[in-house]
Amino acid sequence: MSGNHSTLNAGAATRKKRFKGNLSVLVPCLVFFLQSSALAIPITGEVDFGGGVKFNTGSLATASQVNKWKSALVGSDTGDFAAFAAPGSAVAMSTPWVFASSSPFSGLWSVGGFTFDLTSCAVISRSQSFLDLAGSGTISGDGFDATPGDWSVTFTKHRGKRSFLFSFEADPAVVTPTPPGVHVPESGSTGALLGLALTGLFYLQLRKVRQRKHGSLS
Repeated sequence: MSGNHSTLNAGAATRKKRFKGNLSVLVPCLVFFLQSSALAIPITGEVDFGGGVKFNTGSLATASQVNKWKSALVGSDTGDFAAFAAPGSAVAMSTPWVFASSSPFSGLWSVGGFTFDLTSCAVISRSQSFLDLAGSGTISGDGFDATPGDWSVTFTKHRGKRSFLFSFEADPAVVTPTPPGVHVPESGSTGALLGLALTGLFYLQLRKVRQRKHGSLS
């Protein structure tokens, strides 16, 4: 009799280990598919802001670096920016910015939870009282995907005072339209279906283990 109990206990232990092994595989898979089901949401819109500025030289014709930004405030915005960075919002600007080097600059500015990383910079035109720069970069934050975009900034000098106007426009990737008659499930739906399938498999394994356990005890 004791031999039968030992055999039953050994069988139950084996099934328990097998269930734990299946669980260790199912749980990471379930987590992965639930995470991958999140929809990619790029940033859309445009934001403009301006203020005062101080350079490393007194002439815009020879300036190569911004030493200080003064009182940078949002002037206007559209799209997603409008919900987080209302006109009048203060913009945090980083210095020193050596724009003449054309080097990338992470965190050049941030406002309303968005942060801008500059990728490229080029001098478009300049004179003693005018400097125009443009380039590309990436904006991220507020739960959105990092989104590329184009920017431009105009510096002017009037009566000894130097000011700037910075504009950034997000340029999210264009989604190729699905051909007529072809249905492609959304990534969120696909991930949800896979997650449900894994959850169902998990409970099926649990049910089998319980049935075997009750059967061995009867």
